[in-house]
Amino acid sequence: MSNQSFEEKLQELRNFFISTTLPDYMQAITSRWQKLQQDWDQESCRKCIFELHSLKGSSGTLGYDQISDVLNQFIKNLRAIDASSQPPSKLQLVELEVLFASLTFSHQALLNKRQHPTDRHAIAAPKHSLRPITLNPQEIKILIVEHKQSENASIQKQLAEFGFDTHHVHSLNEAKVYVTQYPVELVMLDLAIPNVAADDIYQFAASLEENDIRSFIVSEHDNFELRLGAVNANVSNYVIKPYQVTNLVAKIRSALLLDMMRPFKVLLVDDQPLWLAISNPH
Repeated sequence: MSNQSFEEKLQELRNFFISTTLPDYMQAITSRWQKLQQDWDQESCRKCIFELHSLKGSSGTLGYDQISDVLNQFIKNLRAIDASSQPPSKLQLVELEVLFASLTFSHQALLNKRQHPTDRHAIAAPKHSLRPITLNPQEIKILIVEHKQSENASIQKQLAEFGFDTHHVHSLNEAKVYVTQYPVELVMLDLAIPNVAADDIYQFAASLEENDIRSFIVSEHDNFELRLGAVNANVSNYVIKPYQVTNLVAKIRSALLLDMMRPFKVLLVDDQPLWLAISNPH
């Protein structure tokens, strides 16, 4: 891929971050922070840390150092409170409020100015080139690593209805062999594979990401430790069972950049000429 095409794709990612990723995360973070202020509890604190960490990863990768630095300090302060297993002191709360205000300011600066990183903050091209543009879900191979046959059959059927090509294996070893023999765009890894430690699954997921194969961690449990393991493995998403198929499909499309690569065509049916003129200005 040429330097020009990489820069164009990087610009698309930055635009998508500012228009979609950043507002969505800020809405979730704001809601979580407001609840923490009203009633502090350790589990909510840990969920807030996870959301902040996810946004920090995206902002830092794309070169938005200002907001990334604020997020990093916010995370450090929350982790210190979490480690103490005690509610924050008045001074700690004031410090957190200042950080949240700084985060909000940085967020608004990006939205209002649509500013982009300077050359000093530009990131280098990745070791693995960005995947070629994929136009059809049928061209995407998804490997599901799931030991429960009933759950696997159900999710395979549902994903097939959205046009995805899926394959299933029962064990981690089968998955390791499969990805060396066949092209795969995404691997969904269940954490509850019998006789396999979670660390082994995270390690495999990290190796997939390093080789430009997206990975999802799938679990019935939503807790900080498991999510932190997924973050450290640099996985593309953490999916909670039971599956919500429309939500899962949205995550798949986001991870594989499908919506950025293939704009939707919308048919607007309305009896108001104004709306038709807006939808078809030419």
